[in-house]
Amino acid sequence: MAEKQNIIFFDFDGVIVESFDIMFRFAQDVIPGLTLENYRRMLDGNIYERLEKDHGQEKHIPGIVPERTKNFFDAVSPHIYSLSPTSGIEQVLSGLQETALVYMLTSGTQDYVGGYLSQYN
Repeated sequence: MAEKQNIIFFDFDGVIVESFDIMFRFAQDVIPGLTLENYRRMLDGNIYERLEKDHGQEKHIPGIVPERTKNFFDAVSPHIYSLSPTSGIEQVLSGLQETALVYMLTSGTQDYVGGYLSQYN
């Protein structure tokens, strides 16, 4: 096999698995009163950078319930893990891995993404 010289990056949520609806539902628990429009705006780019831009360097972002954020990915993971991968993505990734290094980008934790991907080859 020839040396892999291509590098390809994929986002996890919304590309590998369609997690939007579940993530929005759980985000509403963490941020009471969160609207669909505001949630979409938060996801325009990096969610952490968006929160910092909108709320500065504060440790407590107004409106966010801190005790609910601690285990956000632990709580949402079982729901995401029950979803099938986006149609056709397994074949796409499998084919690309033969000729390229494939990396996953995400705002989620390594455990969250790794737990999902470990269900598949």
